[in-house]
Amino acid sequence: MGEPVVESAIGRPDPALRPFVERYLGYRQAGLAPGSHQGLPSRHITVIISGPRVDIAAMPDAAQQPHSFQALAGGLHVAPATIHHDGHQHGMHLELTPLGARALLGVPARELASHVVELSDLLGRRADELADRLTTASGWPARFAVLDRVLARGCRGRSARA
Repeated sequence: MGEPVVESAIGRPDPALRPFVERYLGYRQAGLAPGSHQGLPSRHITVIISGPRVDIAAMPDAAQQPHSFQALAGGLHVAPATIHHDGHQHGMHLELTPLGARALLGVPARELASHVVELSDLLGRRADELADRLTTASGWPARFAVLDRVLARGCRGRSARA
């Protein structure tokens, strides 16, 4: 077995998206020991689009059952989520502002409070498109550009209906 890989990248969204998206975080970890980490409360709505599924063993709201997600949206919360991994993780983490919940996900931030939901429940097929296009993009800058294009298109579509 080779050396463990830990890689990350930070991207700024297109200026038109900045009222809704604080930043993009790309991550890749491989060859690590299985373990868990805490998804801590923050001032952002979290969106994760992952390669392997994200296994949330304890939700921020204890009334919500543990679940495994390919892509998720997590609302503002006051308790941590516990995420298990098998030593391999990779994906994109988006930090949305509360305004971004409505503009990009189609729901007010309060509807996501303390909950984690399937991204496809909010975005429909656009969630699958994001996952597919991120998988085929080569390198972090290309992945950030995919996010910009797909999110901007969805934001324009929502504002036209609002």
